[in-house]
Amino acid sequence: MVPVLLYVREHAADDEMTVKRALMGLDVNITKFIRTKEEYDLERMKSRDKNFGIRAVPVTWGKGILYVSTQWSVDRSVSGPFG
Repeated sequence: MVPVLLYVREHAADDEMTVKRALMGLDVNITKFIRTKEEYDLERMKSRDKNFGIRAVPVTWGKGILYVSTQWSVDRSVSGPFG
């Protein structure tokens, strides 16, 4: 998650979708690596997983909020500037 925090700090003027597109371009082996608040809320409503709330953490900045998977780490990324 630290790389995501660093990214949004360096790109604080970017909106949620711009940040999400950039981070999803890292080829991380996690299907739901980054979610918008709307995606997260919709999935949470549908989920029966009692641990859903701990599977992602919010990252907030002046322009938005994204939920980052807790199942991700730099070691699990395939390529990109953090891996």
